[in-house]
Amino acid sequence: IGRVSQYLCSMLTAYAEEVRMKSILLSENIEESWLNATLQININLNHLRDARKHLLQYLTFPRQSTVSHSSSSLSTSSEDIDASDTYKQCLDFVKDQLSFRIIKAMDYIGGSIANCHFYEANQKISVISRAKDILGQNLSEEAIKRVNRFPQDLQAALKIQEDKYQNMDLTTYTYCPPKDHYERFSKVMQQNQECEQTWRNIETIIRNRFRQELQSIKESSRSSPDIRIASIRKFELAVKSLPDNLQLELSTELNDIKLSIEQENKDQKYQFEEALANHNTERLDEMLGDIIKREGSYSNTLKNNQNAILEQVQTIRTQIECLYNQKDIESMLNSTHQLLRYKPLGSRQTQIRDAIQLGLQQVKTNYIRACSNLSDLSSINTDNEKLNFSYFILVEFSKSHDHHKLSESESFLSEILGLNPNDKLHDLKQ
Repeated sequence: IGRVSQYLCSMLTAYAEEVRMKSILLSENIEESWLNATLQININLNHLRDARKHLLQYLTFPRQSTVSHSSSSLSTSSEDIDASDTYKQCLDFVKDQLSFRIIKAMDYIGGSIANCHFYEANQKISVISRAKDILGQNLSEEAIKRVNRFPQDLQAALKIQEDKYQNMDLTTYTYCPPKDHYERFSKVMQQNQECEQTWRNIETIIRNRFRQELQSIKESSRSSPDIRIASIRKFELAVKSLPDNLQLELSTELNDIKLSIEQENKDQKYQFEEALANHNTERLDEMLGDIIKREGSYSNTLKNNQNAILEQVQTIRTQIECLYNQKDIESMLNSTHQLLRYKPLGSRQTQIRDAIQLGLQQVKTNYIRACSNLSDLSSINTDNEKLNFSYFILVEFSKSHDHHKLSESESFLSEILGLNPNDKLHDLKQ
């Protein structure tokens, strides 16, 4: 009997340690496989509980059979203890592990519903609820309360989402797109009536808010075009953040107003593009001034036109660089003269001014480099091809200076270089 008792003690101790390790190694990924593993642990716990009830009252164990929470190893002692205490420790330990997993999962679900991931939360709470029903007494009261509290937590999270749209400005919609929320709601609406009703409420709030904005646009018909244009642009940008059905519905209501505003701007846009294509900088400057008087210094129209001018300036800068690399100095200087004509527009935007200055400085640097090459004829490593090209640059600068001086009081090259190219060429010849 002693040997049987000893063998039984050894087997039950190993079984308890196996269950304990299963609880430690239980996955944190809440899915069907997790539920199956939890079910198996529950079966093991029930076996241990039955063994504790029916068998272990006749058995005693050495201290080494005690299951410790602080270490996976078994402590040793010659003192015998009641086996029921040993397996109660194991049952309590596993219960704590399972409860910890459930509570941690509920924390994750809480974060999911706070970020509108309702489908994922619904899938996980379904598994956890089944696990709670299976485990029963093998879970702590805190874990059970957390699972039972989920409907209230969900309702609170849904209320927050609904309240968020009550007073949301249209400009905020692009940063918090309702269509993204709709995708998350739509996945779970057939499974959860509360989520479905909340989305219906949010949809009504959004529709009413956008229709208020439409009414405001209609009432602003006697205001400046910029106010109406800005309102429509804001509306169009915001409506893109909505689900498809709301986009179609509200965009249709906007069309008549939108067409009217577009027609008003059509002529102005054409005139601006024509002036830009012809490099009519005086007309461009005049039009920018008109826009500032009519719409203010921060209007979208002004910003777009200045950006177009900046793009044109950058294109000319690129042309200057390419023509220099192709050694077409005459064409490069013509482009430089063209760039200089945009200089008055630099006073209206810093980026335009800086781009023009960089282009002109690029031309000046090329000229100074050519002069430096010709001044260093004593160098042993003189490159004849470089010298010829440098001399060619100075000659072309001198020709361009004389050509433009015939029609201007002062050559544009004198303004860029700060000197007379003819004088510099003469000095180098000497």
